[in-house]
Amino acid sequence: MRPEHVAPLLVFLGTFTPGGATGQTPDSVGRAEPPSPSPSSPSALELLVKAGASYSGNFFQAPEGEPRESVRAGMGAVKVVRPFASGSYIFAEASGTVYSEFDPSYNVLGGFGWSVWPHMIQGYAGYRARTPRFDVADTLGFADLFFLHGSYGVRLVRVIQLEALVDYYNEAHGQRAERDNTFLSLGGALRYRGFGRLFSPELGAGFGNRDVAIDTEDLSERTLWLTVRSSPSSALSLRLRYRNRQREYSVEDAAASNFDREDRRHELALTTALSLRDNLRWTIYYTYQHATSTTASRNFDAHYVQTGLEYRLVGGRR
Repeated sequence: MRPEHVAPLLVFLGTFTPGGATGQTPDSVGRAEPPSPSPSSPSALELLVKAGASYSGNFFQAPEGEPRESVRAGMGAVKVVRPFASGSYIFAEASGTVYSEFDPSYNVLGGFGWSVWPHMIQGYAGYRARTPRFDVADTLGFADLFFLHGSYGVRLVRVIQLEALVDYYNEAHGQRAERDNTFLSLGGALRYRGFGRLFSPELGAGFGNRDVAIDTEDLSERTLWLTVRSSPSSALSLRLRYRNRQREYSVEDAAASNFDREDRRHELALTTALSLRDNLRWTIYYTYQHATSTTASRNFDAHYVQTGLEYRLVGGRR
């Protein structure tokens, strides 16, 4: 599809908007991150329709000195959230992404949440069809991705929240089966809530391993992050995150290209959500990523911006 064909589709398409939005960030053509479910239990049945667009600068991760290409996209999502008693809810979401350079991808997602002081549990599973990936062999491929996420949080005291996290995904690359892989990560986060809605910092870490059909692509991963959340008013919420991801390849063959290879990525992400009306929200999500590697061709910078509108119906009423 040509770029000029994307814009008219945005009237009908929606997007994962932050607070739930991840979309195709520069990292997700390395590792896709599933969208987050609702942060707390809703009080009534909700239907959300989302529409927006994105721009990926240096989408193909070209190193400095080589030509850089951008990719534009229009994205759409419909989400239903059903609350139950005792602070629990379930949700389901379907979405699609139309790219300026290649065929669309599709996504379905479902999960649950439960929150009764001082405990919080969330989990979801999803399937993403024909999603663009750079994770294996450092070249663009298209995979069907199945992913799982689970978390358990507890308020140790009123102002401190501790959370345990688990993430798993399985990639299937169809005719390029040598790229098929699985990834499992365990982690945790510590969040301070003593300053209320105005300022809430969080420190987190995750540790994972990737197992690929071709052994020279196996690796271990360590991720550290610092997130600061702020809601200076009831209409505006902000989230700033710094993330450091380090990968070490588990190759024993000294003749292999990935032998003794290490990659590091620094990412800064800003999410802004502004309520225009009670049932209409505008979001902007921006990331900048700086990648360094012992493999010179994997040193690059990339950025990504996504903006969209979210319209919410509650209990069948506008």
